[in-house]
Amino acid sequence: MLLNQIFLIGLTLVANLSFAQINESQVLFGVEYTFQDQTMVNEPGRNTISTPYKEKMALDFSNQLASAVGLAPQEAVEVKTSWKKGFYLNVPGDGQWVINPEPVTIEINTTPRHLDELKKTAKPIFEVAEKLGLKGYVQPAAERSGMGHIHLGAKSMKENPFFLNPQLLRNVMVYFHKNPALLHGFAEAFDIGLGSNIETYHTVERQTKFQEAVAQFDTWFLKATAEEKKQGLTEFLKILMAHDSHSIQFFHHYRFINLEHLERATYAPFQPEDKGKLTVEFRNFRPPADPETTYAFAKLLMSVMNYQAKAGHLEPFKWISESEYLRFNTASRVKENWKQVKNDLNLQSLALDRQIQEYASAIQRFQYPQKLIGSKIHKGMRVNLAYSQKTRKGELFEVLIEQSGSSLKPRYQIRDHVLDFSEVVVGSKKYWLTVVDVKQVGINPSTIQEGNLYQLMTENGSSQLISKLSCKKAVSE
Repeated sequence: MLLNQIFLIGLTLVANLSFAQINESQVLFGVEYTFQDQTMVNEPGRNTISTPYKEKMALDFSNQLASAVGLAPQEAVEVKTSWKKGFYLNVPGDGQWVINPEPVTIEINTTPRHLDELKKTAKPIFEVAEKLGLKGYVQPAAERSGMGHIHLGAKSMKENPFFLNPQLLRNVMVYFHKNPALLHGFAEAFDIGLGSNIETYHTVERQTKFQEAVAQFDTWFLKATAEEKKQGLTEFLKILMAHDSHSIQFFHHYRFINLEHLERATYAPFQPEDKGKLTVEFRNFRPPADPETTYAFAKLLMSVMNYQAKAGHLEPFKWISESEYLRFNTASRVKENWKQVKNDLNLQSLALDRQIQEYASAIQRFQYPQKLIGSKIHKGMRVNLAYSQKTRKGELFEVLIEQSGSSLKPRYQIRDHVLDFSEVVVGSKKYWLTVVDVKQVGINPSTIQEGNLYQLMTENGSSQLISKLSCKKAVSE
């Protein structure tokens, strides 16, 4: 296995690393615009699809949007199913735009758009939302929002970038898998882990099967002829299906990259003339705040695809350990990783930078300021809340220890739990970063919420160090 990995990495390095420019004029984006107000945010749970309030708001939105795009008022056509009532607009020369209620939001879907059309299309949508007192999200980093999923495809398979570039889907999924900024930095706050809207493949079982599927595809890819590679997308999807199970579900709707619309390839290989909703859905985006952010999200995806479509390139797979994945949930790691991703993609975007900064700073709403007692070694230590599953707010904390003269990794434990640190750069300083799951180390989370926590950290084989956290009660959803 190790020799195979070395061979693949070597092959990647000697491959033609120039960008294989994807034809942007062929790629289509289906943006799910969602809007809300405080009344929608206050809805109980996340399963309430339709309410009289949201149905009325959807109708008002439809009628005003009709006027904004040049249709006569009252042009909205009602569409009712057993579980929700929505509306659609027949836009001349374009097609149907759909406006309907969703959990804690109303959603607007236009016909698919090319990258350079997104701002113009989004402008009247956001203007109508503002008139109605709606915004993409009420709470920072889009907590309890409708999210802002983006479908990516083309008019037909012969123009679809994932069909034209045989290793592209494989590369994009691997790249997202190992970059926390892409996984979480643009997503909804606390939408992490099993049971979320954007489940990843970081459990041991899922990651093992994902790694095996990637390795099997790579073996096929290296031996395949140019003609065989024309069915590279189908081959990768079939390999994923062969490694699938009920507990993994690579084609489940609630995955960070949703492949359900491509599943048919596992039993009927794609052909160039195939049309329809054959899209890859990127679910780890919160609703765009304005037309500029809408464009920025799509541009980010286009940049990732261009980077991963390099001729012969197979993005190296990286196994993410449990402790490393916990560090993915910290603001520090996301911010650091975003700099790395921007460097990879040669991408500069103030709109995307703002989204990352918002995600990193939103955690301050749940912050636990600290006061440290004891040895001077604690100087420069910081403790911040980390993101987690929604049901586990206030249970995960990032601990940062500023690096001084020594570059040796800290060796601390809490009770019998050894803390696993890795290096992170925050601003211009280097820190050692770990994440403490208070339940895992046997600390009652309610102790933190009550405001008095004495956390015992033991330096392995050395003296005991005691830190005191003076905490504010965590804001619960």
